[in-house]
Formats: sequence, C-alpha cells, structure tokens
Amino acid sequence: MTLMFPLQMCSCNKPNSDFDSCSIMLQNSQVIESHHIKIDIISIDEIYITESFYVKQEHDFSLSSLDFWLNHSLQALRIFDGKGTLNFTNNEVTNSSNLVSVDFRNQLEKNQTTYFYLIYKLNKLPISENSGSFYVFEFESSITYFTEFHEIAIKIPPKSSIHEEGELRSFHPENATIILDPTVYISWSFYLLKPFQNPFCFVRFDKPVGNPPVWIFIISPIVGMSIGISGTVIFMRRKGRRIVRSLGNTFLNNTQKMLINLISENGGKMLQKELCSQTGFIKSRISRTLVSLEKKGLIQREKWGRNYSIKLTKTGWKVVE
Repeated sequence: MTLMFPLQMCSCNKPNSDFDSCSIMLQNSQVIESHHIKIDIISIDEIYITESFYVKQEHDFSLSSLDFWLNHSLQALRIFDGKGTLNFTNNEVTNSSNLVSVDFRNQLEKNQTTYFYLIYKLNKLPISENSGSFYVFEFESSITYFTEFHEIAIKIPPKSSIHEEGELRSFHPENATIILDPTVYISWSFYLLKPFQNPFCFVRFDKPVGNPPVWIFIISPIVGMSIGISGTVIFMRRKGRRIVRSLGNTFLNNTQKMLINLISENGGKMLQKELCSQTGFIKSRISRTLVSLEKKGLIQREKWGRNYSIKLTKTGWKVVE
C-alpha cells in the first residue's frame, strides 16, 4: 500500500526561509475555525472529496486570498462560496502535493469571517487491495493554518462493511464514530491543530456484497426474492447491531461520550443550557459538540424558545446501550 506522509513545506513564499520561523509565522496568521473533509468512495476507482473551510481574519490588514496545501493527486478541482465559483490557482509541486491559492470574493478585514469549499476527484487513489479479500483506504489531511476544529469523514461503498476479521485494526485512529445509515459512514474529530500537525487516518473495508445469483430467480422467483430480501435485511440488521454493540462509545471522543451519557441518564432528552450547567463547558464547546453529534445521527435538536431541546435518536440509544 502507499502511505501519504506530511509535507514539510510552508506557504510564506520566502525561498530561503527557515522552516521553524515559517511555521511560527503560520501559527500567528489566519485561523481556520472549522475544516471539514467528506470522502465519498463510490467504488475503488471513483472517489470524490469535498473540503469546506470557515476562515477568520485576526489581523489589522486586509486579506484577499489564502494558500492551502492539498496533499493528494487530484483532478477536476472546483472551488465555491455561497454565491458561486471562486478564482484560484493550482500549482502541482510534486506528484501528490498541490499548492492552491484561493481568491476571496471580497477582501477580509479584521474579525471578519468567510467560508468556501472545494470539490475534486482523486486521480491516484490511496487505496489498495489486501490478500484479495478487503481494501485499505488511507488519507492524510494537510493542515496549513492553526485549525480549531477539523473533521474527516469517509463513506465506504454501498453493500460494503468494515473489515473486522483477524488481528489487523479496522481503522485508525481508534476514537472514530461509525454511523450505519444506510451505508457505513466513519468520521474522526480533531481539535486545536497547529500547522503541519496533519491528521492521518485509514479504514479497511470488505468488498461490496454482490447480488444473488440469477438462477435463483429463474427457478423460483417468489421464493428466491423472499429469501434474498429477508436474508439481506436480517444480515444488515445483525451486522449493524453487532458493530454498534462491539464498538459503542469507543467511537466518540470524551466530550461526545459525556454529553450522550448525560442525555441518556435524563431520559434521552435535555435542554442545551442544562448540558452547559452540568458539565461546566462553555456554550460554544457544547454547541460545536452537539452539531457534530447531530451530523452523525445520534441526536436531534429542536428550537425551544431561546434554547434548544436535545433528544437522543434510535441510533443514539443503540450507541449508549
């Protein structure tokens, strides 16, 4: 398999600059409040990636663009904000690294924020087949600026499941969250990342399960369909329950575990302000964690006056159990 290593490079555009001083410069520059990466593996030769950035300008000067490293070999890159396509330049530095400069629609002044997202397809796939029975997908994110919250989410192909046999780890890091809805969706959350502190993750998944043989439907259409449908439903239910039971809270970070347990101990429903008072966490941390849990399908948030009512979903209860 091919590993993707961190790029020891900087975007301060000083040819002879020292790496350490450049790293400090980046840490003291713009802040990425959130960086989300969604990887959709349609098949082993068709992988699409969406990266979204929420940027905050923390200095007195105007900011019109930012440089980002994309540590992948990619094609068909497009960049958008809420109003449409943004201008950008993409310089391929090596076979697997790109320096992308994004031009903002408007100049960013101090304390102003903006967001944009990138869509592209992987050209040289960081995916390999092992022993003919399962696949390995490896991915490393390139952190160019100080990043407060970062999430990497991978959706494996339909009719596939996480490879759980043998002594090999099914995924890395181990503090992942897995959602079965309806295909497997696995994600990792990272907080307070410095430049070049590049998260690396991988997931091993089985080959997608094929359709039942044609002869079954030719010999006995009704019986064949009944067996096929019921068998598939039972298999998927058992598979889903087994994964949820065996993995459980392991796939949540400590803050997510605490909130999920608190909500369950209160009958599966609480107000957001109650979570703040019982945990002692600031409102923004609670809100950010709840948004993450909602995206994973573990809770539902409903507006309750000037607050939010938080309720565990069926998937959330399964994780608690």
